[in-house]
Amino acid sequence: MSPDPNTKLIICPNCGAQFNVHEPRCPYCDHLNPAGAEEKYMRDLEETRLALDQVDELAGEEMHAQAKKGAKRTLKVILIAAAVILLLFGAIWYMENRESHSDYELTEQELAWQREVFPEWDALYALGRFDELADTMYPAGEKHRIWDWSHYEFISWHTRYRQVQADMEQLKGGSVSAKTAAGMIYSSFQFYYRIYASQQPSDFPDEEELARLEKYREEALQLIHEHFHFTDAQMEAFREHLFSEHDVLRYESCEKLAKEYYKTFN
Repeated sequence: MSPDPNTKLIICPNCGAQFNVHEPRCPYCDHLNPAGAEEKYMRDLEETRLALDQVDELAGEEMHAQAKKGAKRTLKVILIAAAVILLLFGAIWYMENRESHSDYELTEQELAWQREVFPEWDALYALGRFDELADTMYPAGEKHRIWDWSHYEFISWHTRYRQVQADMEQLKGGSVSAKTAAGMIYSSFQFYYRIYASQQPSDFPDEEELARLEKYREEALQLIHEHFHFTDAQMEAFREHLFSEHDVLRYESCEKLAKEYYKTFN
């Protein structure tokens, strides 16, 4: 299964991983995605409401009258308790994230910050100082809409490339754990499957950026073929098991793969 170009993807402001906008948390670093978390909360609440409406059915027609009455009462208590827990979770989540929501609004203060900072980032980008940009950009993402910057997507992918480089150096030093191998697989596979190419054209206004990413991919292929010892045939066979129903590369699937193969890495 290849990524669907119509799937809305976002970049984690904490680790730079790409994941589906509907996910409540980043599957790579567990960073909260407020929009996805709120959507999941509302979905769970609706499921609980529907379950409460179907209590009579769930009790079972074949039960004796008394047993049925007791089962219904117990089930109602359990479902009502679940609904209360969900409501409490929603209230806590709202209070914890109310401030972060306001931080990401496009306020006058945010626009002023962008007018001041984005030209500085443009200058660093023109000089090719991508590592410095990444180190500067991500901390700012805790409070600012860094994704509004025109080269945000490329720097996000450059950060993944840096991780691939670090992975190759680590493997040269010896064996790695399954947990470490999972991160290596996740970062390099994103390049192998060209996930960046499935994004909307507006996300990469500069064709040179895509050309750079293709060069980064060559190093990722080196990691996959020479150190992981995966063939192209294996990679294509892995594809259908690695992507979620939303066509997002799942970190948990990479973990399973790592547990099976990491001892063959060198």
